[in-house]
Amino acid sequence: MRKLIMKSFMAVALFLSMFLPVQANDQAQLTIAQTQEENKIALSLSGVSNTNALSLNLAIEGDVRLMNIQPSDYLLAKGARLNYTYNEEKNSVDIYITSKENLVENGKIEIGSMYIASTNEFAKKYTITTNTAKDELKTVSNNRAETLKNGVSLTVETGNFQTSGSIDESTPDVPQESTLVDANTGIRVTGEFEAGTTLSVAEIEDKDELTSIKDMLSKVSNKFKAYDIRLSLNGQEVQPKGNVSVYVPIPADYDAQKIGVYYKGTSNHTEMKVKVENGYAIFETTHFSTYVLAEKNIDENEEILPPSMDDSEGEGDAVVGGDNQTSTGATTGDSTNTTLLIGILVVAGAALGFIVYKNKKDKEKNK
Repeated sequence: MRKLIMKSFMAVALFLSMFLPVQANDQAQLTIAQTQEENKIALSLSGVSNTNALSLNLAIEGDVRLMNIQPSDYLLAKGARLNYTYNEEKNSVDIYITSKENLVENGKIEIGSMYIASTNEFAKKYTITTNTAKDELKTVSNNRAETLKNGVSLTVETGNFQTSGSIDESTPDVPQESTLVDANTGIRVTGEFEAGTTLSVAEIEDKDELTSIKDMLSKVSNKFKAYDIRLSLNGQEVQPKGNVSVYVPIPADYDAQKIGVYYKGTSNHTEMKVKVENGYAIFETTHFSTYVLAEKNIDENEEILPPSMDDSEGEGDAVVGGDNQTSTGATTGDSTNTTLLIGILVVAGAALGFIVYKNKKDKEKNK
């Protein structure tokens, strides 16, 4: 009985330890360094291992403000997602990075770049360091969290920085070219987004919705994945301010030569213009909602079948970047020509019937 109690206690302790912060080693180092661009600061973390997620709290001191944070190409290659929140009043920023895989290579994580602009043309000097009012840095691996504190388990390499010009002169607060990544699906979008814009993608699993999509693509494909793609800014859903490029990973069991992407509207669907590159189906759009990645069927002539018409009623939804748009609000063909053709067929049929009848009567008379 005593052994059973001890085993139970150890099991509970082990389970709880997975969620309790633990002391990290003293080799971790956060580097905050100015690049060749005066308005650009590079962030990197070294001396860590097996990290799937991290949060970092930074304080900015000086008459400057944060304009944007861009994830490094290193993070993007790992399918990581970087989000941040900026408190303009306190001039502090919280950075959050998540990934399905280990972010560390050779003991280092290249985090990304901060873009800074001066709010006062006469005061261009500033500093960036960890925010001692909070847990400065947390890393997570397999649900095990480590809290790193400056001077205890974390060394911070930083300095005095300088920016050129003011906000109006150097770095206007306008959307900048950047890439947003959804770590769960691997879908990423590239375009101009306002600072703080986040991407969220959910693979559609609702049976009714999947049935609707299956009916929509009944003559095109019976093998597809559907995604609800959305952008958010300050808790509100937003749409792109221009064309953006969307990269959808092609599953290993899909034939890349037969790939199609479809926008699903309320009363129509649009086949997007797609190019396949490095395992991604890439298309452009100005509107996010439901998109379907499909492997097209092939007919007996080895030709890819065209998209089928929706059965729903009403006007279609417009989507920039579409290729073959179908909508029940549209009428195809010339109705006048169709009516004339039917009339000709009726007359021809009547004439043929009359000839057959006359020949039959003539044979009866000859008998």
